[in-house]
Amino acid sequence: MATLTVGIHEAKVHFSEYAHRVEQGDSIVVTRHGKPALRMVPMPQASESEAEVMAKRNAAMDRWLESRKSLAHVKVDIKALIEDGRR
Repeated sequence: MATLTVGIHEAKVHFSEYAHRVEQGDSIVVTRHGKPALRMVPMPQASESEAEVMAKRNAAMDRWLESRKSLAHVKVDIKALIEDGRR
């Protein structure tokens, strides 16, 4: 894992190349007028527990969507519900 320092113009011109290097684990310090302005670093990998949580959320959403399908045939008379509420 290497750290590379480049000027902001260089980073702009070769952004795709530097993005690829960062994805491979390198970090890049981008300078403006010779002073560090920002650092490009790889995104942290999702831990297994985060992936499990997301899988559970997706499964719950799928179950909810399936339950909504069973209600598609139910007809609701809004006016009747309003009248019932006024009584």
